[in-house]
Amino acid sequence: MTGLISQELFDETLLENEELFDLSQEDALKETIEQYQKSKQSVDHLSLTYPNSVEGQGERLERQRVLDGLKVICKCVEEISPKLLDSLEQLFQDCKNSTKMQSLAIQQEGLESLVSIPANVIQEESDMQIEIKVSVLLKTFDLLTLLLSKTTSSQRDIMKPFLANPILQFEWKCIHQENEELVISAFTLLQICCKNNESNKRAWARDRDSVERLVRVLKETSNEEVALTGCQFVTILCRFDDFRQSVGPSVASGHDTVLELSRCGMVVVLKSWLEKASSRLLPTLWATMRVLAVHDDIVQSMVAAGLLEAAMQAFVDVEDIELATSLVGLLRNISANDDIKTTICFHPKVLSCVLDICRQNVDQGLLQEHACGLLAAMALRKPKNASHILSYSGVEVVVAAMARHLANAVVQRQGALAIRNLASRSSNIEREMMLDQGVQRVLERAGLTHESCVDEAYAALRDLGCKATKTTIHADGTISSGPQMFGEVQSNFRAVYD
Repeated sequence: MTGLISQELFDETLLENEELFDLSQEDALKETIEQYQKSKQSVDHLSLTYPNSVEGQGERLERQRVLDGLKVICKCVEEISPKLLDSLEQLFQDCKNSTKMQSLAIQQEGLESLVSIPANVIQEESDMQIEIKVSVLLKTFDLLTLLLSKTTSSQRDIMKPFLANPILQFEWKCIHQENEELVISAFTLLQICCKNNESNKRAWARDRDSVERLVRVLKETSNEEVALTGCQFVTILCRFDDFRQSVGPSVASGHDTVLELSRCGMVVVLKSWLEKASSRLLPTLWATMRVLAVHDDIVQSMVAAGLLEAAMQAFVDVEDIELATSLVGLLRNISANDDIKTTICFHPKVLSCVLDICRQNVDQGLLQEHACGLLAAMALRKPKNASHILSYSGVEVVVAAMARHLANAVVQRQGALAIRNLASRSSNIEREMMLDQGVQRVLERAGLTHESCVDEAYAALRDLGCKATKTTIHADGTISSGPQMFGEVQSNFRAVYD
């Protein structure tokens, strides 16, 4: 990669500074590092030690070994051989416990070389032993996972060629040859490739065969680790999590993937796993079910398959907080359906259990977010549901969540939505009761602290009959306020939010 400082240039500059300014070794090293940093040049890939010291010589030998290994890999990427496998193994060991070597491998175009290996393995038509192919793929996946964990979302764009290849076709065959470790490694790599990167998700899901192969793998394996990593990958695929300014909203791609997964039978596969999985796997299975429950036809199919009843029963009996969080999240999504949410709200035990577990685990931010979102969804357009929630002191739980998670904008927004939906069609007596529980204070604080909560907090305060002023949080952190003039600005208010 051009533009990087070489170790040789850094060492030469260091020794020159030492001699020219009559500095100690420590001061010369400090001066040289500051010199390059002031010129905005990265030194992350360099050995920042004195070159003639025992430590410095050892680091430079290790560094040179990594560079030599990268050269060998670059030359051998099109020739799948034991020599390539040895070089991959050595590079992995060198980088495993050294962030410096990881940075060096990334900046010396190590990712570019590694990305091309899986396609070459798949296309290899020689009589090479399957064990060598599997070993090369496994070590390549492990190396890529290790290196990509140190990159930004934008740097992971380099993985598109890998994602566009039918990689799981090879791994699926390996299941029947007792190489499930390779499938687990592939799923782990796919997770890190697609997390916080919508374009990579689209690159992988663009080929419908990829989705079919994914569902087939999860259907045919009996290995819980394969199911765990595969479901974690599905959850990442179906959830929008790329908030880079250059990307913009891309919810549609996630919804398309959800529909394709449903078409391929993913809900049936998850139901099958729920019937036999250990307690370790259950939270992930229910969390995966949740990301699929974003389309009414899929929700209806879940209900018809008995999954809603199973989820409610599992929640009533739940003891594990991670499992409880997954189940509340699923109920939250399913409650987008007006008929089903009333069934959930008036279940003999579900509502009281939700509120009790929130009271007992007020520090759990994700649980509190899902619970506030569930209450908001159940109360929307349903006055009877809202009154039922108020009778169970649901507002108290929302206020406690907002008071505890002041810095969590998502909890604040969901809490404001819940209060607004509970207040919008409540009686005057019920509104007075809500105000007595401290809703005005938490709403005002949410509106002043988080830009994403301004519309929701204002709407809730308005419906409670409080005097409310719209605020604007500027980029520099300053806040301006003025009376709300409807029609001047298009409101961003949404009754529900996921």
